Formats: sequence, C-alpha cells, structure tokens
Amino acid sequence: REIDLQKKIISFLGRKKKKKKISNRQVPERGYHGKKTIFDFRLLLLSIYHHLPLWDTVFVLALIVESILAGKRLEQQLIPGGKMSINMRTLTQALAKTAAVIEKTVQTTVQEVTGPKPLQDYELLDQIGSGGPGLAWKLYSAKARDSTRPQQYPTVCVWVLDKRALSEARSRAGLSRAAEDSFLDLIRADAGKLVRLRHPGVVHVVQALDENKNAMAMVTEPLFASVANALGNVENVDNVPKDLKAMEMRLLEVKHGLLQIAETLNFLHNNAHLIHRAVSPENVLITSAGSWKLAGFGFAISEAQAGNLDNVQSFHYSEYDVEDSILPLQPSLNYTAPELVRSKTPSAGASSDIFSFGCLAYHLVARKPLFDCRNNVKMYMNTLNYLTNETFSSIPSDLVS
Repeated sequence: REIDLQKKIISFLGRKKKKKKISNRQVPERGYHGKKTIFDFRLLLLSIYHHLPLWDTVFVLALIVESILAGKRLEQQLIPGGKMSINMRTLTQALAKTAAVIEKTVQTTVQEVTGPKPLQDYELLDQIGSGGPGLAWKLYSAKARDSTRPQQYPTVCVWVLDKRALSEARSRAGLSRAAEDSFLDLIRADAGKLVRLRHPGVVHVVQALDENKNAMAMVTEPLFASVANALGNVENVDNVPKDLKAMEMRLLEVKHGLLQIAETLNFLHNNAHLIHRAVSPENVLITSAGSWKLAGFGFAISEAQAGNLDNVQSFHYSEYDVEDSILPLQPSLNYTAPELVRSKTPSAGASSDIFSFGCLAYHLVARKPLFDCRNNVKMYMNTLNYLTNETFSSIPSDLVS
C-alpha cells in the first residue's frame, strides 16, 4: 500500500496541470520552522483533487504533519527503495497532534459563535445590575443549562462585559485603543485575583473569566446588585429591576454591611497582605442573601509593593473636570486616599483602604459623597483642605470619632 501511495505521490511531482492550477496565493508561503511548505500543502490539495481514497489522504496529511514537526520537507521523508520513513509511533503522535489542533480550532470557532464559556454553560434570565470599575460589568441572574449536573447554587450571577459596546463608546469619546486595551488588562487582573482569594467577605467565583473577541464573562455566587446601584447609580443597567428601584437601605442595614466590609479589609491586610486601593460603591456587591462582599481587585497590590511604588503604575489625576468613567484606568478619586493622589513619593498601606472605607461609609450614611470632584484633583484637594466638623453634622455621633 505504501509503495502504491508513493507511486501516486511521485506521479504528482511530475504531473503538469493543464486545466486547473493551484496558485501560490491559495497556500501558505511559509510554514513551521520558517521553511517553505508550498510543496507539502500543494501535495495534500492535489491528493484530494485527484480523489485519493480517504485513508490515503489521511496518510498524506499525517506525513505532512510529521514532516512539519520534525522540521523537514516532505520529499526528505521519501527514501530510495520504495518505502517511506514513517513508523506507527510517529504516525500516532502526528495524528494526535492533528486531532488536538482540530479540536482547538473547533472550540475557538464555537466560542466565536456562541460566546465565552459562561454564556454557553448558563442561561441568562434578567439583568439585575452593574458593577466593577466604571460599572462596566453587566450583572445577570442565570441558571445552568445542564440541569442534570449538581450545582452549588440554584441560580448564579453571570458578569458580562460587551467589548464591542465598550469599543464603540471609547471611539465616541475620542479615547485611544491603547486605553481600551489597558482597561481590559485591568479587568483580567481583577478577575484573576478574585478567583485566587477565598474568604466569606470576597465575592465567590463559580466559573473563571473567559472571553472571545466580542465579550468577557465570568460566573459568581448569586448577587442582588452593587452598592453603587443601591445608591441610585444605575449606569449600564438597561431595565432597572423593581426590587432595586424599591430598595431602601436603613441605617441598621448600612452598619451591618460596613461591618462585613471592615472584616474583609482586616483579612486582606493581616492575612492576604494586600492593599485594595479601590474600595468604592461600585466594588462592593450585595448578595441575594443580603451579605456585603468586596470585589474590584484590579488595583490591588501586595504589602511589599505598597512599601515601594516605584515599580507600580502610579495614578495621574487631572487638574480639570474629567469624565473617564468609560475606561477608568485608576480608582474613583471620590474614594482615593490623599497619599495616592498628590504625594511626591506615593505610598500605600492599610490606612489608604481605611480612608476609602470612611468615604464609602460617609456616602452611605449622608446619601452624598464626601468628595464630589468628578476626578478633578484641584477640587479634591480644596475639599480635603477645608473639611470641618460641620461637614459631618449629618453623621450619627456614634459613627464619628
């Protein structure tokens, strides 16, 4: 059989096509190892064109794969005496490699059509809110498509970020593509750290971040909304749920939620040795059970990094009003500690998160932000310099020290 196949191959080498030609544009100019593989792929096309039996075509394909893996041209695989220098072990490896490549290609194609894996595994029900930096994530209640498999939660929350909508908004705002790429890297870093952190006060990830060219998605425990949504900021929420519209956070609930976030910060500082640097309403999530949990770890750094920020990208806030909520590449200035804003030698520590926590508490109790500076650093510093006791007159005395 091999001798017959070799004869066919040799006949291909000497055959001149009269009716149809395969142009060089139809085949890759170069293959693996930087060597030309026009001959190899032309041979495969010719074998199919001349209606070789299926096994012969697969055999030729395996031979080509083997030659590519070995960095050799196909003609070097043919040896005098009418036999081919291919053995069953190499053939098996070549076919396995081919199958893996085909499987990966199929998975990629399916993903491009159906979306990231969380969208394949879970059926979206309703949008419940938005969260994360700039409220860029849309939060959906969802349930598993495969009801036969055991699930940790009857329903979950699927986080979806529409890359196409983000790109269109970025273009309308006149921002650069580099800024968009940096923001997506921030989202990836946030999701990666969220997966690794395990604590009752940190949002629990059920399925890690997955993405394609159009969207990003991940799955977490069931959520109600972000604290930003609860405070009335429903940006990026298409239809505000009735439960969210009707929600009224009483002082007792606020105190209980702040206590939970304080305990989470204690874990981050004393156990995980992390500085969050972005404690704000958009990064605090309320679960379906009413617990308050922390997310938004894209700006988090270790204690070692906090001691020396020379190798950490610093924040650069403008001295005029800036609306950068589309692609926020730094934490909201309304909740950022002064040492991260204007210090000549910026440093971060647990105190930076405590300052942000205090700003969050003020906003929740007073129903207005302590700093409402629209990322204008001059307005921020003026507010900071002229804080008086009267500023805190609306805060219960037991919350002011």
